[in-house]
Amino acid sequence: MLDGQSLDDQTALRNLADRIAANSNWDLCDYRLEIHSSEGQHTNHTAFECPSTDFIIGNRFDSAETLLDNPCLAAIREALRHFCANDNHQQLRVGPVRSPAELEDLWAIDNAAYGEASITYEKFQDWWSSFPLGLRALFFRNRVMGGIGIWPLSNRCTRLLKAAQLKESQLIGRTMRSYLDSPARFWYVSGIVLRPQLIGSRAIRVLLSQGMGSWLKSPNIEFPGELLALAYSAQGQALLEGFNFFRIQNAAAMPDHVPLFGLELDTREQFVSLLRAKGLDVE
Repeated sequence: MLDGQSLDDQTALRNLADRIAANSNWDLCDYRLEIHSSEGQHTNHTAFECPSTDFIIGNRFDSAETLLDNPCLAAIREALRHFCANDNHQQLRVGPVRSPAELEDLWAIDNAAYGEASITYEKFQDWWSSFPLGLRALFFRNRVMGGIGIWPLSNRCTRLLKAAQLKESQLIGRTMRSYLDSPARFWYVSGIVLRPQLIGSRAIRVLLSQGMGSWLKSPNIEFPGELLALAYSAQGQALLEGFNFFRIQNAAAMPDHVPLFGLELDTREQFVSLLRAKGLDVE
């Protein structure tokens, strides 16, 4: 509806959407335009063409696909994309968890994402207080928006975990504390989480690029080494496999009832090359 009149011409609708986007500094290349007839049927299903964009959604569409976005979610995601791209104080950044309050905020995001599979706050606090470098949080200004956990493992814990004889909840902070002053060869990726409104935005790239970059700068890493991770969802498994993690144990064998994956790290340079090849900006 425009000024009380129904507008159904496809070209006029696209032009109107373009004007609205221009006034709001949105990039329509990130969105699909779906037009319905007055009877509610699809009359056109297309995408805006902006060859200069670095993130285009809609080059190929299934005609039976349902558009799930609504304008509010689209606006939130586009605003967050601009925050990631800007070099001003509004950009997303990755840094350490600085206080128990920030830890509680990050745990709440983790708990919402993993539900019953999430570790308890007491276990979360135990790991962080023993090895604070294990957590990298994603911030928007000073608000916690997500995070990634990478924790050192002893040789014994690694052996038990790979043999499907150790649950995630049985990892204790005391064994991690010794690696504050000495390097570790084995590391456990406990999770990668974002607030729901950031899912689908460039925030995941910011979190992985800066989070992994920060971890790689730590003197606590010994090569050759290995990263281990449990895949609690199909999306998590796809992410791990996308970074060349291989399956060590199937879900049925593991006490947590989820598959265990591993990534062997020969050298720092080899791992950096892998991350860059996957599109991450790692120094």
